[in-house]
Amino acid sequence: MNCRWNQRLTYAFVGLFSGDAALVLYMFVNAFLVCTTYLAAHVGEPERQVSTALQLSTIYVLCSLAGFLVVGVPVALLLPPRFVAGWPWLVTIVVGALLGPPALCIVLFVLGGGSVHLSNSFRETGLLFAFSILVSTVSFGVYVALLRKQLRRTR
Repeated sequence: MNCRWNQRLTYAFVGLFSGDAALVLYMFVNAFLVCTTYLAAHVGEPERQVSTALQLSTIYVLCSLAGFLVVGVPVALLLPPRFVAGWPWLVTIVVGALLGPPALCIVLFVLGGGSVHLSNSFRETGLLFAFSILVSTVSFGVYVALLRKQLRRTR
């Protein structure tokens, strides 16, 4: 028996949730580190770091959902589960990392009103690309792990 399309979409969504959780965890840990640094140095506004991280992670999670709908859903539906589940972990991680930047580019294209000016559209987006790679790598890794578990169970 093979994984049905609805199971694959469910696994992909659980993967997206895991990737977003990793991003939110990273942002909160970073906010707490900045907060403690500000407190130790008696500078800045340490109390605003966590709320700023919460606001930014909400925006990033919504954008990752849009990228998931554009890139993640087609990948989950078009790649055969047995083919993907047979990949070594290194290939899975590399493919997962490569899925994030195209999704981010599409989201930036949509947010830019359908136009891309290379000099302005990608300015100051290096961190966004790193975040998209983090989310997509974790998401795709969890997706493949769930596929492997399901395919082992149905043998």
